[in-house]
Amino acid sequence: MAVCGTINDICMCGGEPKYLSLSFIIEEGFKTEDLRQIVNSIKKVSEECNVIIATGDTKVVERGKGDGIYINTAGIGFLKHENLGKERIQKGDVIIVSGTMGDHGTAIMAARNNLITGIELFSDCAPLNNLAEEILSYGDKVKILRDPTRGGLATTLNEFVEGTDMTIELEEDRIPIKNSVANACEIIGLDPLYAANEGKIVAVVAEEVAERLIESMKKLPEGRDSAIIGRVTSNYPGKVIIKTQIGGNRILGKLAGAQLPRIC
Repeated sequence: MAVCGTINDICMCGGEPKYLSLSFIIEEGFKTEDLRQIVNSIKKVSEECNVIIATGDTKVVERGKGDGIYINTAGIGFLKHENLGKERIQKGDVIIVSGTMGDHGTAIMAARNNLITGIELFSDCAPLNNLAEEILSYGDKVKILRDPTRGGLATTLNEFVEGTDMTIELEEDRIPIKNSVANACEIIGLDPLYAANEGKIVAVVAEEVAERLIESMKKLPEGRDSAIIGRVTSNYPGKVIIKTQIGGNRILGKLAGAQLPRIC
């Protein structure tokens, strides 16, 4: 996740990730086998993404003072697509997501607190460089893209229209959510639209390319559940509105209070 998160942040800015720094704070007594597994995972993802780990540092702290291990990364990339930003969003644009929402946050919450039994939950953590490259190949028809991590889809979409005269209107029944995630969220009192994702993209694109873009995204494993979930209007300036499955409308605000669970 430390590597994927930094790679994805660069990709969402229209960049091509090239180099990473990698630093560890390790608690005395941390299992060597666990450290080996972490390093092998980092190696695998960085090689898949053709990213070089160029520098780093390791510090060991005394037992009881490090909570196991902390990993910090920073990245450098080359900017390939400069024309991205919420100021480019226009009435009539379409909202696209690359897959199911809330997978990571729900899985982490359940695993950390042993709250759920009998439901299989999996993080969606994955590098998004290939998927982002496919989306950005549509040039200036792509207005903005983000990976909806902290605060989930709802918070990210609010950031898109905050301080503008645009509205994002969603259709609840078009937002892909796994049954397992929906069931788990109902049990523990979470809204999957506010749960973090670590391997998904939300993008605002021009309507004329939306269907074609969805088709090309679905050809990639990271985008097989891609969907159009809404559009941009000017009906409620600066707000995100969701049309519920029973036909009503409600305001979808930003995440209020602390994020649970804290994922990074």
